[in-house]
Amino acid sequence: MPPAPVTVVALVAEPVTAMPRAAGAARRRRWWPYGLVVVLLAALGGCGISATDTPVDEGDPVSSGDVSLGTEAPPTEDKATTPADQVTNFLKVAAGGLASATERVKRYLTQEAREAWQDPPNPENPPLTVIRLLGTPITGAVIGDTTPVTVKYQVVGTMTGGLGRIEDLADPSERQMRFDIVGDASGSLRISRIDYLGSPPQGLLLSDAALSEYYLTRPIYFWDSGYATLVPDVRYVPRTVTPDKRSTLLLEGLLGGPSSWLSGGVQRLPAGTAKAGDVVTGTDGTLMVRLSAQETTPDALRRLKIQLQWTLAGDTGQRVELFVDDQPVTFDGVDYRQYNRSYVGEAVAYDVADNKVVGISITPPVLSAVENANVVAAAIGDKSALAAFVRTDGPNRRYLQFVRAGRQGHVDAQFGRIATLGRPSFVPGTDVVLVPTGANGHLLAVSAADGSYANALHSVDGVTAVAVSPDGRRVAFVADGQVYVSYLIVGNNSVTVGSSPRPILPGQADVSAVTWTSESELKVGGATAIWRVTADGGFAENQSGKLNGLRILDLVCNPEWRAQGQVGVYATTQQGVYSFRNTFVPTQLHAPFFGY
Repeated sequence: MPPAPVTVVALVAEPVTAMPRAAGAARRRRWWPYGLVVVLLAALGGCGISATDTPVDEGDPVSSGDVSLGTEAPPTEDKATTPADQVTNFLKVAAGGLASATERVKRYLTQEAREAWQDPPNPENPPLTVIRLLGTPITGAVIGDTTPVTVKYQVVGTMTGGLGRIEDLADPSERQMRFDIVGDASGSLRISRIDYLGSPPQGLLLSDAALSEYYLTRPIYFWDSGYATLVPDVRYVPRTVTPDKRSTLLLEGLLGGPSSWLSGGVQRLPAGTAKAGDVVTGTDGTLMVRLSAQETTPDALRRLKIQLQWTLAGDTGQRVELFVDDQPVTFDGVDYRQYNRSYVGEAVAYDVADNKVVGISITPPVLSAVENANVVAAAIGDKSALAAFVRTDGPNRRYLQFVRAGRQGHVDAQFGRIATLGRPSFVPGTDVVLVPTGANGHLLAVSAADGSYANALHSVDGVTAVAVSPDGRRVAFVADGQVYVSYLIVGNNSVTVGSSPRPILPGQADVSAVTWTSESELKVGGATAIWRVTADGGFAENQSGKLNGLRILDLVCNPEWRAQGQVGVYATTQQGVYSFRNTFVPTQLHAPFFGY
C-alpha cells in the first residue's frame, strides 16, 4: 500500500444532502443586484411564472452559530452490503480528518493490507486529498473470491488538515483506480488491494459526497484590503466533532489565513495573533474566545471582534466574548452586521423587454431617461439611481452608456462599438461596472463618472460573462469556456481583478454562464451542463440531468444569504427564459437581472 494521505472525492451522481439548522434558527431571504431570489418568483405571477413555482423550503441554510448537531460519524466498515457500496463508504470514512481518520480507514482493509499500510505524514492531523468521482463505481466480474470495483475520478485538491480549506488545485485529467473487495471470515466486506492505475493521489481519500454529508460549508471572514467590508472564504467544518470543536476549527482557520486564491485581496490577522485556548460555550450560550496579540490598538481589536462575531455566530444573535491576553474586549454601539455587504444588500428586479429596461417590483426614475431604448443588456446601481445601458445602433454595433437619475444627459463609455459586448455588473460601493467584451476581447472596468475604462484582468482574455459576488470583493467570470473566481482590488473608484484566477470546474470546457446563488456558492451553466459549485470549487453537484435539451446562454440569481442547495435562478436558453430551482419552468421574461 502507498502512503495514506487523505483524498477528497466527489460523487457526481449522488444528490446533495440539505444541511439541517438549529431549532428555531431563522431563515433569511434577501435581495442582491446580480441575480435572482426565490422570494421574487411569487411576485412574478403576471410575468408568466406558474402558480406552482412559488417559494418553497429548499433545505436549511448553513447556520453561522452553534448548530447543535452533535457528532455525526461516517459509515463504519461493516455497513455496506455490496462491493460498490463498500468503495463508496471507504471514500467517505476519512471525513473529519484528525487523529482517528487513519484508524477508521485501516478498518476497511484486510489484515494483509493493513500490515502493508504506511501511515500518512502527521497522523494526528493527516492531510486530505479531495477527489471528484466521474459517475458511479463500476463492479466487475468476480474472480475467485475477489470482486473488482473501478472508479473514475478527478483530483480536486488538498484539504489542509484542521484549517478546512482546499488548496493546490490539481490537473483535471481523468484518472482511475481499482479496489479488490473480498469477504472476511464473518462475511463482512474488506478491501484487499487498491490499484491506482498510475500515480496515486497524495492523501487519505475522501469523496466530495462526504463534504456534503459530513461537513458544514461555512465561510470565515477577512477584511478587504481597505478594511471597509468583510470578504467570506469557504471552509469545510466536520459534523463529526462537537459544536465547540467546530468553532475552534473556524478560529484556527482565521489564524491560518485566507485561501491562496483570495490572499491577494484581503487582510490577514495582525502578526502575532495566536490562540490562547479553545472556543468554549458559556452557560448562557456565549462563545468565549481567548487570544494573544501584539497589535492591541482599539481599531485592531474592534476589527478582530467583528470578524469573530461574523465567523463564529453570524446573524444568529449569539454573543461572542473576546479576551485578548486575558483582558475582555468590549465596544459599545458597534453594529457588526453593517460590515457584511452580503447580509445588508438590497436588490430590485428588472427585465429588458421591448428594447428597454422595465422594473418588475418598482420603476425608479432613472428608467424614464430617453437613453432607455434600443437596450440589449443593462445593470442598475447606486440605490437604483444609476443605469448602465448596453445599447445597439445596428448589426454588430453595441455600446455602453451611463445615465444617472436627476441629471440631464448621459456619459458614454470611451471605447468604441463592440459586437460582443456582454451584460455588465456594477461593483457595489463604486460607480464602476465590469463588462465582458467577448471571445476576442478583455474584461473592462468602466467608470460611470467619465466613461474612462481599463483592462481589469491581464492574465486571462476572452471573457464572455461576469458576475460580481454579493460582498463586492470577489468575481466569477467565464473565459474560453472555463469558469474562474478571483478577488477584486477596489480603491479610488477603480477596480482590478486578481492576477491568478482560480478555475473552479477544471475539465468542463463548454461553460457559458455563471451567477452567485449565495455568498459561498455559484451556479454554472453551459451548452450541455449545469452545476452547483462552492466558491472555491471544492464541491460540485452536476444537475445536468434536469436540462431536458435546454442550452444555458445566461444565468442570473439574487443570492440568498448563506443559502445552501437549490435556490431560484433565471436561465436564458435557446427556448427563452426559464426559472430553475428543482425543475426548469418557462417564463415570459426576456432578459431578467437585478439592480441594487
